[in-house]
Amino acid sequence: MSFDFLPRWKTYVAAIGLVGLTVYQLSVGDVSAALQSLMAALAALGVRHAIQRSEEAATFRHNEYVKLQLQLRKDLTNEV
Repeated sequence: MSFDFLPRWKTYVAAIGLVGLTVYQLSVGDVSAALQSLMAALAALGVRHAIQRSEEAATFRHNEYVKLQLQLRKDLTNEV
């Protein structure tokens, strides 16, 4: 079984579990704990999003660096 459909799926499963915990805590009347669980779920998703954006930016920078290296090599070989 492959989970390639959702990269970093464990974070999403944890967030869904925390939302479930929030619902349970609300059902038993523990509003304070429910709000804490909901905030933890939102924080997990926010951190996941920040990491994903950071990885995308790093990949973009690496690709641009490789393009510049290839262009430099091409320019150097054309000068000879």
